[in-house]
Amino acid sequence: MDDLDLLILDALQEDGRTPFTKIAKKCGVAESTIRSRYASLVERGIVQTIAVIDPFEVGYDSPALIGISTEPGAVDSVAQALEQQIPEISYLVLTLGGYDLMVEVFCRDREHLTELITKKIQT
Repeated sequence: MDDLDLLILDALQEDGRTPFTKIAKKCGVAESTIRSRYASLVERGIVQTIAVIDPFEVGYDSPALIGISTEPGAVDSVAQALEQQIPEISYLVLTLGGYDLMVEVFCRDREHLTELITKKIQT
């Protein structure tokens, strides 16, 4: 990756819908250069196009970030079980510090969140 790739990434992180023509003008290169560099970034797995959904707009009124502590040596198996059994999980990461795992979930309401925590995650 060089400075041009980083400029492309910066522009797309600011607004993922920025036209290649605008990025090219900002970078002082041809649009075809931006287009081919973008294709290379995608091909190399550096960039991917995804949709980010506002959970509140689609009926998930109780998103939560949950810290989870596990027994020593059990973090991998707990992470796998959570990932396989709980579709409400948006992402799950291994952490260092006060918790072993951090989990983001999207729930319809507080009742759904409470049930998810008490009947699925805690077990």
